[in-house]
Amino acid sequence: MTAFTHGGYAWFSCPVAKASEEPVVPASSITRLQAYLCHSAQQRCQRVPFPPFTIFLHPGGEASEEDHAVPDGPIGDHLREPLARLREAFEMRARRTRIRFLAEFAPHLASALPALGMVEERSVELLARTPDSLVPPREVPGLRMLTLDEDSALDDVAHCVRAGCGTGLSGDR
Repeated sequence: MTAFTHGGYAWFSCPVAKASEEPVVPASSITRLQAYLCHSAQQRCQRVPFPPFTIFLHPGGEASEEDHAVPDGPIGDHLREPLARLREAFEMRARRTRIRFLAEFAPHLASALPALGMVEERSVELLARTPDSLVPPREVPGLRMLTLDEDSALDDVAHCVRAGCGTGLSGDR
């Protein structure tokens, strides 16, 4: 993921295979991941539709790193006017313009933003797999996997709590 703001923008990038190979993450998953970015932001922020973006603002009126815009869809090459309007919307609220997106969702956006005066704030690689691309881990002798649910035995729950809290497993299975 990368963050660009004005000063910067953020984009988040999924790993992509070499040009001769199929992408690691299919386009349908990229769209779903981008929708998740919006859903996640909406849980913490006020949502302001501002086509072709949606703005998310941290509640309370003060500026925050949570303040950002997310593209509503893949954006073409004509960004000067929408970006100028977006900057004005953030400036009216005394907030820093920040755009977060998956590079694969809006492939033209990342390359266009520096030319429009925005700088990259950060970039984070988003690792994602689908059931079709999942590679099972190699077997580890002595390792036992437990899936806990409401029907799990109390001993299994206690074992996992002790192991997860680092209290040791001596005398434990």
